[in-house]
Parts: sequence; C-alpha cells; structure tokens
Amino acid sequence: MKKKRAEGPAPIAVAKGSNGQVELYKEKVRITRKGLWAKLVQGFSGEVEIPVRSITAVELKKAGLLDGHIRFNFPGASERVAALATDPNMVQFGARANESFANIKRLIERRRDDLAKPASAPSSLDEIEKLAGLHKRGILTDEEFSAKKAGLLSR
Repeated sequence: MKKKRAEGPAPIAVAKGSNGQVELYKEKVRITRKGLWAKLVQGFSGEVEIPVRSITAVELKKAGLLDGHIRFNFPGASERVAALATDPNMVQFGARANESFANIKRLIERRRDDLAKPASAPSSLDEIEKLAGLHKRGILTDEEFSAKKAGLLSR
C-alpha cells in the first residue's frame, strides 16, 4: 500500500510549467518538480518553499518562440545561476501557459502587498468605548477614565 502525502490546505492558485509548477498558498509559494525532464534539469532537489512576505520581486518573461519563465527574488536567494534552467527559484513554461503565469504573478504580488500592510490601529472612538466599559464595570475610577479619555481626545 502506498503512503499518501498528508493533505494540507489547497493552493489558492497553481501554474504548471515545463520543469515544475508554482503553487500559491495563503502565506507561501511552493515550487514543485515533477517528471523526468524536471529531475534531469533540476536534479532531485525537491520542493522550494518561499514565504510570501519575503518575496522582493517576481520576474516574469512571457513565452514566445522560446520558453518563458517566472523567477522569485528574496533575501538569501542566489543572484543568478549560470543557466536559468538550473535555477531552483525559477520555473519555465511554454506559450500556452503565459496567462496562467501572468495570473499567478498578479496574485502573488497582491498577496505580498496585503501581508505587508500594517494592521489598522483601533480608532480613538473604539478605545474610548473600551474605557467606558471598564469604567462602567468599576475597573476604572472616574478620575482614571477622565484622564485616559482626555489623552485619547488630544491625539
């Protein structure tokens, strides 16, 4: 009986290329290598996982007469590998896959930008409502409530 790989969350998007595929998850990008051609070119290096937050650039060259490629730049990634085909952070694809790779590039960049946005700070009104609740429950005295409220209103 074959052991099945543990099932995790499904990818948000997948783009299949000639020497691997790119899978976008909520917080990471995974490059997987499958098939004989991928093993011959890439070796048996397995999967590459890149946290979306750490991606500094997504390089996309659309396919025409020659294969296109998508490549991920991030801190610690090698600048350039002698041959693109052996770059572990790159997947090649043919012209039929241009749209799926352009789409996954857009989704990765959007996800990266969303993760980079700071969480919005609570408004002064939200904080005053919380203080009022604490005051009503007797946790804050009248003086403490008034002082904290004045501080929030003076921001």
